[in-house]
This record gives sequence, structure tokens and C-alpha cells, in this order.
Amino acid sequence: IREICTKCVTMGRIKYKKKKPTGEWDMFMEIWAERKHICANCGKKLESPLPIHFSHILTKGRTPELRLNKDNIELLCAEDHMKWETADLETKRNFTWDDTKLRIVKENNYLLYCKLFGDE
Repeated sequence: IREICTKCVTMGRIKYKKKKPTGEWDMFMEIWAERKHICANCGKKLESPLPIHFSHILTKGRTPELRLNKDNIELLCAEDHMKWETADLETKRNFTWDDTKLRIVKENNYLLYCKLFGDE
């Protein structure tokens, strides 16, 4: 994946700089090999391992330590991935929640867990 160098764009040239490898794609391919190719929320069949199909339950920005944690990744169709990324609490609450997803959120973002499901 490449991104445009902003300095080059402002100077009228377009050059690309490569992103540093994170190990994320390798992990995604492991997940693809291990799991059924269906959306965890709606059950839609996923035909190929596109980046949009791999969704971090807890964001890389807020929980960078979970970036390469397989339990923090769900396979979602493009529509549900975009919905998850932009969802309010009520929408997220209505997503499918398996035990692994509940555990990841409860252990790593208890405040979000309480907002979604209440305190135990």
C-alpha cells in the first residue's frame, strides 16, 4: 500500500513513499486460513481476503498494543466494517457479540463495555 508524499504534491510532483511493514497483513492471512470466510455480524460470505474484511474490534489508535492480537480482529463484510467504524453505542450494541469480542472489550476498555452493556 502506498500513500502520496504531501511535500511532493505541493511541489507539483507526485511520488509515493512505502508504508513500514507492521506484520498486520501476515496476521490477516493467518486469520483468513483459520476462520470461516463469513461476516461475523450478518453472515455474508466473504469471497477474498481484502483489507476491508479485517476489522479491529478496539481501534489501533486507542489500543495499539492490540494491533496484532488475533482476538481483536473480526472478519466483517465491507458494509458492516464501515458501520462498526462509524457506529454510535446503540448501533455497536446491536452488532453480534461472541464471547471473545465481549472479553476483549471488557478486559481492554472497561468503560466502553459498561457504556454498551452496563456494569456487572
